[in-house]
Amino acid sequence: MSDVSIVWPSSANTPPLLAVNDAALHDLHIDEVINAILGADEYDLRPIFAHPTSDVATVRYRHEVFADLAVEDIRTALTGFAANMRQVRDELATGASREHPHQRGWWELTAAAHYLDALTGLAAELDAVPIRSVALTRWRTWLLAFLTTQELTDFARVVAEVRAELDHVRYTLRISGRTIEVMPAAELLDHSAVIANLFARFGVVAPAPAGQPRFDPAANLQEQLLDEVAAVSPLAFGRLTAFGRDYRVFPGYAAVATFDRELAFYLTYLRFADRVGTSRLCVPELADDTTAIHADNAFDLALATQWRAQPTEVVANDWQLSTGELAIIVTGPNQGGKTTFARAFGQLLYLTALGGLVPASSARLPLADRIDTHFAAAEAITDPTGRLATELLRVRDTLDVATGRSVVILNETLSATGSADAATIGRDILARIAEVGAVALWVTFFDELADMGSFAVSMVATTDPDDPGRRTFRLERRAADGDAQAVMLARRFGLTRERVADRVNSCA
Repeated sequence: MSDVSIVWPSSANTPPLLAVNDAALHDLHIDEVINAILGADEYDLRPIFAHPTSDVATVRYRHEVFADLAVEDIRTALTGFAANMRQVRDELATGASREHPHQRGWWELTAAAHYLDALTGLAAELDAVPIRSVALTRWRTWLLAFLTTQELTDFARVVAEVRAELDHVRYTLRISGRTIEVMPAAELLDHSAVIANLFARFGVVAPAPAGQPRFDPAANLQEQLLDEVAAVSPLAFGRLTAFGRDYRVFPGYAAVATFDRELAFYLTYLRFADRVGTSRLCVPELADDTTAIHADNAFDLALATQWRAQPTEVVANDWQLSTGELAIIVTGPNQGGKTTFARAFGQLLYLTALGGLVPASSARLPLADRIDTHFAAAEAITDPTGRLATELLRVRDTLDVATGRSVVILNETLSATGSADAATIGRDILARIAEVGAVALWVTFFDELADMGSFAVSMVATTDPDDPGRRTFRLERRAADGDAQAVMLARRFGLTRERVADRVNSCA
């Protein structure tokens, strides 16, 4: 039977991936977001999170699974299966750590029984819930067919037979001083049953039967006793040994383990969303070349995971690019949330390419083919060309490979040169971005760049009107007004032209 992936719609070919370099992962704090989602990463999910795709079919395939998991009964069933498979892995790992063959065999047999229970239980639960996604429908079809195969039927029969034989093993211990002798079971009175019957007349319920023994590998006495018990019950323990030899790998285990791991991609993502607040995240619509793009109540997910109070206290912002609009030019005062806004913008696009939830209450976003960032960095003494030349070379390299599906995020680029030169060079860069058709966001101090025509949108980080020194960390779509901000600050600190002139005249 061919395997079924619930992350990739086709195993025949690898879909195109979103190109994101290490600098962009760091600049946008995407590495921090992934670390926060994964935690200990017991399933080795990092390769999935590190390979976002630019393939529309793959993203829609994953969106469908998230939609199914929004149904409580479906999520409960699959979460229970994941817990059962975790138990199977733990039991197999415990068995592998045992040196005594019978102890190891018992753990393997127990894991096999729980493996079968996990599969049959999941099949029954999935048959009772309204699955709509292509991925989970394929998996359910695969699972139902697998449960009827001769290979699994034989496996289940052997597991049941070996367990039944071990359950019927009885023996007698004769303890004399420091000597313990193991013998076949004698016909002895069951004192537990006698005591239970005696107290039943007083309404006392008999205790539940003891579970399977859990052997301690350090207890040498247990191992010796187990060898003696095996000697008086050779048939049962011979079957246990044969089971371990014949089923070193359970039937279908590789395919089931792959499903379990890929399911963890979705469940881990959703557990993270629960911590941040599911109402604050959404599955975005995918935009095509003719539709506007937007995000409502978008926020920096990395900042939300670092917040020591409540994630809801992280400020959210709205933005929109209508048809024909390609660039957002962000201006405003220092420490006003501009760089945070740029990071949130990039995170939205990266997580969209993962096919997952994004940090916004609603969004329609493009599926990019690459994300490039250019964040200002201190000039290195060893750089022979200087900071400005290095920035220009990087921007040139980016624009050389950019397409109409690319995204470029610049933060204080060209701040190493004067205003006039920066405005001239910046206009040339934006004109090239418009020519290519890429989407861009540029955080800058140069208000002139916000006046580039209809393809550029100006957004301004705002301050409190009653206290210009207090940042609101909210951005508004309006014309750049750096001069107005400076005037408000000058008024606050008594540095307007009139006040300064009055003070100079008073000192004359």
